[in-house]
Amino acid sequence: METPEINDENSSEPQSRSFEPVNMVMKPAVDILDGPMWKKFFKLTGGSVFYCLSALFVAYGIIQVISPILSDKQGTLFDARWCIITLHGYELALLGVLILIVSRKVIDDAISLVILIALFLIGTSMALGSVVDKDVTAGFYVGLGAMPLAMLKLYALRRWVRIPLRFWSELGLVILVLCNYLGPVLLAHKLSVDPGHEAARRVYWLGVYLTMLIGVGLVVIEAMRTAPRSEDSGSAGDPFLRSPVMVYLFTAIVLAAGGVHLSSMAFIFTLERVFMDNVPVILLLTLLVMEIVRHCGKRFGLTEILLACVPLAAVMLAIDGKSVLESGRFGPGLMCYPPVTLGLAGLVLAGMGLYHKWYPLLVVVVFYGLGVVLTLGYSPVDPYDLNTHACVGILIAAMLGYGLIKWNPYLCLGGVAVLSVGLYYWDPFASYAQKLGLSLPGGLSGVCGLGVTGLYLLFGQQIIKAVRVFGMLCLAGFVLDYLPETYQGQYLIVLVGSLLVMTALWLRVRDIVAIIILWAPYLVRLFLLSKRISHWRFVILGFILLAVGTVVSLRKRNTQIKSDYGI
Repeated sequence: METPEINDENSSEPQSRSFEPVNMVMKPAVDILDGPMWKKFFKLTGGSVFYCLSALFVAYGIIQVISPILSDKQGTLFDARWCIITLHGYELALLGVLILIVSRKVIDDAISLVILIALFLIGTSMALGSVVDKDVTAGFYVGLGAMPLAMLKLYALRRWVRIPLRFWSELGLVILVLCNYLGPVLLAHKLSVDPGHEAARRVYWLGVYLTMLIGVGLVVIEAMRTAPRSEDSGSAGDPFLRSPVMVYLFTAIVLAAGGVHLSSMAFIFTLERVFMDNVPVILLLTLLVMEIVRHCGKRFGLTEILLACVPLAAVMLAIDGKSVLESGRFGPGLMCYPPVTLGLAGLVLAGMGLYHKWYPLLVVVVFYGLGVVLTLGYSPVDPYDLNTHACVGILIAAMLGYGLIKWNPYLCLGGVAVLSVGLYYWDPFASYAQKLGLSLPGGLSGVCGLGVTGLYLLFGQQIIKAVRVFGMLCLAGFVLDYLPETYQGQYLIVLVGSLLVMTALWLRVRDIVAIIILWAPYLVRLFLLSKRISHWRFVILGFILLAVGTVVSLRKRNTQIKSDYGI
């Protein structure tokens, strides 16, 4: 291998320099028994790992103890008393440890304890709800007695942990916890009175569900009305634990756990449950997350728009999976009826967008409105019978109208694109094109080409060249497909129309390329027709070339005049 030569500073003779290989130092393997490493790990994580493991072992042990009681038809609520008492005791122990470490200024570890308290706040009610059908009266008194204890826990979080629970957020959490404790009792009572009437039990279940959502709605309203902390405010230096974000995160965790509890209630009391029933919870969780992001100081952007689309996507997923039960009857089940759910979600998002001045969010609201049109009159019996044509028609009109108002050519082009795609899936259009002697691609090319050409004449050079050429090619393809193989009267009609379009293009934008493209189908048809007139076609071609040469000479003459006068 040759080595490069370099010149020494003190001599002119070149010297060779060799490259020595670099010794790679391999890092030693991680030793899991390394004491300093674990010390550093626990210094960073604190007691959070132990708190989570503690909660995991307690939950696992309680599940193992209570499972035989649930499977035993002779089991009673009294048999599960120690499980319920233990859960309440463990929750109080978590609260006591939380107050202790907060008083010692260990704020980071306290966050994990708050999250565990939120989970066990619902977990305790789930334990009660799983056995309440064995003794409804006793379960009612146990649930009623647990409510003051739950309110005491919330008071302790506000008083000693100093989580900023305000009136409406605390009231909303109380309603949420109340539904989780007394909802199973109500369903168990209905099951004992009329065990064969599942529809009535579902109405009760939906009533509990709706009340729970109202409670969370109070927290969302408070979150919207609360301004985020600014850096120059006195509260900007408060830790995360004592910020409003902690309240909304706590509520989101309780709501998610409450949604799981609702599913378990439906299973215990033999109620049919589908994916659409989860959408109201998804909607409120989305609103809470959007408010959490805002209170964390993030400016409005793509994240909020994507979050706002989540409930809409969930509804469409439920419809696609035939996972909807409600049929529009008046009652609490309306909140799980697709057009009502989408309408309410759109109104809430519109209010949020206007209140926070997130005006781009209104674009998402438009799609919620289209979703309402699409699902209006929805029936679970025929889930795919949707108002597709009306929805697409309104979308096209909205894109074209708004594009013209804002003078945005690409919104209008989007409307033309949606129209073309919609006509492809509309069977009557294919039949109509066939009556005109067109193929389906030819008819779609005509719609797309005429649309782009019209917008080109309207907006001029604002439309990029690639789109202009594409539109002309589509229009030329339509003309080629429409003209028959033999000369007929429609040749003259189409030729006159094409000449009018070419004249308009020349007067408006002076686009010679577009005019040449529009002449192309006539040249192709003329060549095919010329085969029928034998050698006369060469004579015709000679006249055409004469005309082309004349145009080229005139353009050359204009160029020479401009160069002579320095134009």
